[in-house]
Amino acid sequence: MTTKEYNDLKVEIDELKKSVDAQSVTLSKIHIALIGDKEFEQDGLVQLVKKHDTWIERQKYMWAKIYGGILVGTTILTYVMNYLIKTIK
Repeated sequence: MTTKEYNDLKVEIDELKKSVDAQSVTLSKIHIALIGDKEFEQDGLVQLVKKHDTWIERQKYMWAKIYGGILVGTTILTYVMNYLIKTIK
């Protein structure tokens, strides 16, 4: 024999179960977005940030090489121009 209170509790528990199941799906989607999905070879935000940091560091070194090359090139060009000016006079 079921009472009204029992039925009310059963309905409430079923609603809570549906809510928890929905939250589980949502948490799973958030986990996939953050960590990634190896099955589909999808990178998550964590891997993308690491790749982006690596790219930024490589760009810094590249620009340092370019600026260093410009510095060395202008120094050598200055000495060559001074030498040529002295030899022409």
